[in-house]
Amino acid sequence: MHNKFRTLLALSAITFAVVLIFMQLALFETCESSANVVTDMFDYDLLLTSSQYYNLQQPGEVDLSRLYQVRSAPGVATVCPVYLSMVPRRSVDDGSRSILMMIGLAPKDPVFAKQEVVALLPRLQRTDTALMDRRSLANFGTIREGQVAEIAGRRVEVAGLFSNGGGMSAGSLLIVSDRTFSHLGLPLNSATLGLIKLQPGTDPATVAGALQHRLPQDVTVWQRRDYRNREVSYWVWVKPIGVMFRSGVFIGVVVGAVILYQVLATDISNRLREYATMKAMGYSDGSIKRTVFQQGILYALASYLAGLLGAFGLYWLMSVNIGMPVPMTAARASFVLGLVLMLSVCSGALALRKLTAANPADLF
Repeated sequence: MHNKFRTLLALSAITFAVVLIFMQLALFETCESSANVVTDMFDYDLLLTSSQYYNLQQPGEVDLSRLYQVRSAPGVATVCPVYLSMVPRRSVDDGSRSILMMIGLAPKDPVFAKQEVVALLPRLQRTDTALMDRRSLANFGTIREGQVAEIAGRRVEVAGLFSNGGGMSAGSLLIVSDRTFSHLGLPLNSATLGLIKLQPGTDPATVAGALQHRLPQDVTVWQRRDYRNREVSYWVWVKPIGVMFRSGVFIGVVVGAVILYQVLATDISNRLREYATMKAMGYSDGSIKRTVFQQGILYALASYLAGLLGAFGLYWLMSVNIGMPVPMTAARASFVLGLVLMLSVCSGALALRKLTAANPADLF
């Protein structure tokens, strides 16, 4: 309270570091959670992909004959083909252009686990109709039911809206019937994915192993867990965006530590005479350390609260602009609080080195 302006500057600097840590953690965790946001819509126990599968934007092709082979295998209940394609879209309303991921399927197939989408599938019986994701990126403009857009050069009407988000794979999702998919000039002789549902009580690992042994090497059979882990690993550890977000978390922590250290070290330097007087009066090094640590913790707590409020606002902006929710989780908030408190204690200890080693007379 002695110098309010200097205290405000210090709190502002530390708050910036706290917000930076919050943002980098959110970006990193969003990268993880969005890796499977598209395929998590689907209802499957095993997933059949091309052996050339790279990601959903470059998935390769699965010949339909492979799905027929799977359908006759023991333990298999249903096999549903899913067709994916990245297609150009032009809004008839404003003329804006963008690229989205189109999902083609037979409307009567049990493809989706998301009940919101299942309830809308009957609307796809009419050719050249589609369901569109209302969590599309901002550059897709206003998305509304009844809207008409040019998809791959043909006019398609939005017959319904659902909420999902395209994650890292797409800026928007469009669901159409297999008939509309073909009407837009895309082939149906090979699927992108094969969704396999097993009979109740069947062990997925056993069936997956048997299918992989039975089928040619041009396809791969994934258990749901293994496929999800593969996608997370790809986006977080292989793609540059994941490396960037991981580095961002580390940089955020380092910047926060440096700012806290500079604030406390500068404050100690400005008050050397006061601390020297305390040492001369007989105060122990432990008492002086407690004073500095208390100051650091107060700085950390006040900055954390301000940073937490700022992070809520920025998370909301991120949710609007990336087309998927970015929640503030209790685990993340607790982690950042513990991290900031630890950094304040460590920074205070480093800043105290000169003070505790000095003779009171030298400090004057």
